[in-house]
Amino acid sequence: MEKIGIMTWFKHNNYGTVLQVYALQKVLTLFGNEVSVINYSTRIRKTMFHEMDFKYINSKISNKLLRSKYGANYNKASEKFAEFRQKHLNLTNTCDTHMELKSISDSFDKVVCGSDQVWNPNFFDKHYFLDFVSSNSKKISYAPSIGVDDIKNSDIKDKIKNYLNSFSSLSVREEQGKKVLEKICDKKIEVVLDPTLLLSKEEWKESFKLEENNSQYILCYFLGDNKRYVKAARELSKRLNLPLRIFPTTPLITKFKESEILFNCGPKEFVENLYNASFVLTDSFHGLAFSINFEKDFYALKRFSNNSTSQNSRIFNILNNLGLIDRIYEDNIDLSAIDYDKVSSVLEKEREKSINYLKNAISEKNSNCDSSIICNNCTGCGMCAAVCPKKCISIVKNDDGFYKFKVDKEKCINCNLCKKVCAQNQNNSVLIKDKQKMYSAITKTSETLLTSSSGGVAYELSLKAIEMGYPIIGCTYDYKNNRAEHIVINNKENIIKISGSKYLQSYTKNAFEVITNLDKAVIFGTPCQIASIDNYLRIVKKRDNFILIDLICHGVPSYLLWDKLISELNVETYDVRFRNKKYKHKKVLTINSKAISNDRFYTYYDSGLIYNECCYDCNYRERMSSDIRIGDFWGKKSENGISKVLINSSLGEQLFTSILGDLNYTEENVVDFYSNQQKKNVILPIERYTLLRELRTSDSNVSEISKKYCNKIIKDAKFRKKFYNVYRVIKKHR
Repeated sequence: MEKIGIMTWFKHNNYGTVLQVYALQKVLTLFGNEVSVINYSTRIRKTMFHEMDFKYINSKISNKLLRSKYGANYNKASEKFAEFRQKHLNLTNTCDTHMELKSISDSFDKVVCGSDQVWNPNFFDKHYFLDFVSSNSKKISYAPSIGVDDIKNSDIKDKIKNYLNSFSSLSVREEQGKKVLEKICDKKIEVVLDPTLLLSKEEWKESFKLEENNSQYILCYFLGDNKRYVKAARELSKRLNLPLRIFPTTPLITKFKESEILFNCGPKEFVENLYNASFVLTDSFHGLAFSINFEKDFYALKRFSNNSTSQNSRIFNILNNLGLIDRIYEDNIDLSAIDYDKVSSVLEKEREKSINYLKNAISEKNSNCDSSIICNNCTGCGMCAAVCPKKCISIVKNDDGFYKFKVDKEKCINCNLCKKVCAQNQNNSVLIKDKQKMYSAITKTSETLLTSSSGGVAYELSLKAIEMGYPIIGCTYDYKNNRAEHIVINNKENIIKISGSKYLQSYTKNAFEVITNLDKAVIFGTPCQIASIDNYLRIVKKRDNFILIDLICHGVPSYLLWDKLISELNVETYDVRFRNKKYKHKKVLTINSKAISNDRFYTYYDSGLIYNECCYDCNYRERMSSDIRIGDFWGKKSENGISKVLINSSLGEQLFTSILGDLNYTEENVVDFYSNQQKKNVILPIERYTLLRELRTSDSNVSEISKKYCNKIIKDAKFRKKFYNVYRVIKKHR
């Protein structure tokens, strides 16, 4: 018996989406396997106001009107979906980050991604290409759909190519998808049936205890809202003298009598209604799949125009394969019955072929992991290189401008210490608790306040640590290499070197190597850096001798931006301040005392398009491995900045308590920790890949590239802020 994980969509209240994962789980279980569905929630890409066309706005308004018109009836299906998932899907613990996904996948013998449109490039999410699975031999795709006839975005195409080449077995749901993907990868790809067709009519009947009834009706299942659908339904109803029934999935239901609408239908009820229908009209792939499986007369309606982004290929493919292409509605309906003897013969052969593919893919033996891959989501923390006994790991910039590990395979002895300290493989972080102590604080020393990015707490902590005999490891700006870099300091005169925020990824290898020879220290870093240090110190049983302080971090931008900016300025840098207090609480970057316009740096940063890939999967939005977390306390009034301080251990509390006499401070409610801070990870923006490529290859300057990609996001954010403020006022006075 194999332990198998399924990675696919299942949380949308869409009948086909939920039933395809149920069917795949059922079939794999019938093979004698222990099967679980990985409980990952698809992250939704935010639609910006300037992209909201009339169709989008109209759909939002229509949904609200439908809820208003039909009241509680309209929401009954949602309850049924939730009930179905709870009863019929064997879900893992919730996973959000790459590390959580990896941890779950390590417990499986094989991981299967698919089906549905999980590979649609317009919804690109690398996790559905199993980027988190550590062994390529464990990766299997079963019937994912790309949903379109071509992948237009060349950067997404390159990413998909790399991911596909890592699979041990590849299949897709449509012939068109096979053609598109085989052009860009070096693997053979099979076309297999959608999971719902792997179960025969009898197997569906047995699974859901379906019973035939004597009612006769035409069943309508529409996902689009083309008014031609209503015309076709009325015409068919008149010709067959049969009543209509429709699932409440689009605003088209307003064109039907309320008695014709099938409220209170979850996935099981969906199958029951299809099983007993006399005739089916649908524009849905899964509506077709069940109609064919249950041998129903039907017509397929085209939901999309035939262009490169059309999703019609899914429907054309299944109808072509089964000799039913004449069942596409073209303004006329032929009432002749479908020859299901012929169709069923073809379907049974395809079912056998698809089941054999799945069985063979699962039976393939797993091979050992590539020892040169420490993790699949490197933060560049550098701790792996610092602890390597053979010094075979280096930290180098990759093509996207981020520091990553590189292993010399010839020197590697496979001791795996690098993997043990890597916080992307495992960490000891804890959730921030409701009763945790948190403070707002400002140093009493005006000179210290002016040289600090926020309230000067980091400086005061460092000063006290030096007095207590602790060396300090923190981040400075290296003017020789024009980069952020961690250094070790042992005297109070050098604390100024690590003062102030550096909105860059730091190079850490040299400083972190020193940790292995220290008996105690106070170490500042981003949460991912600190988590790896925490892992190492626990392994060598020195954790209680070190005080770890992490910094509130939204993400680190690519050096492609920073290097290009420095090159354009064409000056020798001698004074870089990422938050110059000359401009009070405003976020202003100055280089050699000259203010740099936002569209040359901070617009990129604030847009969220420029971060390291791992930053979109951060494990530490709500978790800590440190003793203290510090950062800016946005929302608190102070022209010269104010620090937010979160205490996470007795070690941290002792150090912070020792500097209270040097601070003006107030204890705060930890609930406010997330005010003006990012609490949840967002999906990696598709435009990020193209933006990085342009920074790497384009002759355009950083301002021009910013205007092309980032400015619209910043404008959207500002508009939303104003819009929501107005909305709150209106709501308050209603």
